[in-house]
Amino acid sequence: MTQFKYPKNKTMDSNLTFKKLSQKVVYSGYREILGKKFELPDGSVMDFEISHSKNEAVVIVAIDKEDRLILSKQFRQGIEKVVIELPAGMSEHTENMIDAAKRELIEETGYITDDIREIGSYHGDSSNDIVYHAFLAKNCEKVSDQKLDKSEFIEVVTMSLDEYEKHIKENRLGAGILMSYFIAKPLI
Repeated sequence: MTQFKYPKNKTMDSNLTFKKLSQKVVYSGYREILGKKFELPDGSVMDFEISHSKNEAVVIVAIDKEDRLILSKQFRQGIEKVVIELPAGMSEHTENMIDAAKRELIEETGYITDDIREIGSYHGDSSNDIVYHAFLAKNCEKVSDQKLDKSEFIEVVTMSLDEYEKHIKENRLGAGILMSYFIAKPLI
């Protein structure tokens, strides 16, 4: 399993590190928004809003028995458009990550497999603190209809790896979880 490690250079990092002065919850719902106050390296003070998740996320690079990627096509509220993404979702409070990946795969796509493994973890972007756990699921088989949450409207799409990479180059995919694909690609 790959865990991305940021390079450590104490001399350079000391010139870049912000000192957290305070933190408070400014909104609490599906996710929390944290207000964080930092002292910047130049001595100035600034406020930042960070999306905080109470749980970690799973992203599944799912391959069917015909070597096609199994994808989720859905509307994303933040960018206000329909995108094609890898199946993904949040873990439940006490759920281990592999169980969360299996659950999200069948809920969003109706596919299952026993050939699934965690291949890495990473942070999605700097405006939130979510840890994404990437899974590679091979030999997936369609066994049921989707079991979507009431706020989910997802169309299942399959495509070849070449088609998927073409979509990446044409910026036609949801970018937030693409890293999972690149972690998985050498293993496919």
